[in-house]
Amino acid sequence: MLAFKLKIASFILVGCFIFSASAEKVNDKVLVEFFFQTGCEECNKVKSFVLPQFEEKYSGRYLLRKYDLSQKENFLHLIMTLDQLHEDSNYSVYLILNRKTVLGGYQAIAEKIFETMDQLQPMNLDEATNKKLTADEIVATQGAKRMTVTTVIIGGLLDGINPCVFSTLIFFMSLLTVAKISGRRLIAVGIVYCLACFLTYLLLGFGILKIIRELNVIPYLKSFLNWGMMSVLLLIAALSFRDAWRYTTSGSNPDKVTLQLPPIIKKRIRLIMRHGLKSSYLLSAVFGIGVLVTLLESVCTGQVYVPTLMLLASESSGVFSRWFGLLLLYNVMFILPLLGVFGLTYGGMSTFQAIRLTRNNLRLGKILLGIFFIALAVLLFLTR
Repeated sequence: MLAFKLKIASFILVGCFIFSASAEKVNDKVLVEFFFQTGCEECNKVKSFVLPQFEEKYSGRYLLRKYDLSQKENFLHLIMTLDQLHEDSNYSVYLILNRKTVLGGYQAIAEKIFETMDQLQPMNLDEATNKKLTADEIVATQGAKRMTVTTVIIGGLLDGINPCVFSTLIFFMSLLTVAKISGRRLIAVGIVYCLACFLTYLLLGFGILKIIRELNVIPYLKSFLNWGMMSVLLLIAALSFRDAWRYTTSGSNPDKVTLQLPPIIKKRIRLIMRHGLKSSYLLSAVFGIGVLVTLLESVCTGQVYVPTLMLLASESSGVFSRWFGLLLLYNVMFILPLLGVFGLTYGGMSTFQAIRLTRNNLRLGKILLGIFFIALAVLLFLTR
């Protein structure tokens, strides 16, 4: 009797094992997502010619999901999926396999679908990668990206009117006035100086951003960097607000400001400018001045630049064209105030007027920077 019961139990165990293996095999298929538009000629071709052949050859080996792009949530789902896969194309019809391989347009689908399918391994369809993103999740993510663009624009402008940059620029303008550089020569000097600052700052940001993106590949290090930067941002936000208060209560005394270039760097920058303007090759010297000054100023301007770069690195910005485009946008915004000062000087603004303008707006600038630092900390928290 005992032997009989043991046999029954063994049969049950074997049956459960076979059922489990079978269930696992059923779940392990290639996920094929078909995005189409109603009335689309290419979409109808895929339905009529490609999918029947695909079914005949790979029956039972894949799971087909169809998404009508006339429905908003399906359209958003496609946009988000393409973005995650770093795909910038724009077709009426798509086949996306295993959330990894994108085939867009009838011609690409017809030519590559079978070859692609033969190279893919089945995936576990019970995993999270099989879940369709909800419309709320997609809209939230797209909103975060719009927020990132806005942050980049504001950050670049605030960095451009940073007191560190403006005080240096005004000193440079005073040297140009003493050297009697005006008219067309002033315009040429302004263009060359701003171009040097722009290129140097852009390349500096590109290098820093590449380093951050490489470090972010390490999960624990990425978390450490994000939390560390959030802490630093909150600290310098507090210091910015304190600077605004101390500057106001001290009767507009700039020496009471904590977040500014160290005296030794200010001295070095002024020395570079004085020697540079004595050169016989004025425009070449001005370009060199712009490069060196921008590098030295980064000790101060990095307060805004580095956290913004971390924000760009934290979001899944995907293809090179997107994150480099945002970096380029930041630097365009950064250079606009400098161009504005040269334009005003060309229009007749004196050095004294520029100094007064800077001092009158230093308090406001510090407050805006403090608010921006807090906003950056929040965004880094949301994209951590």
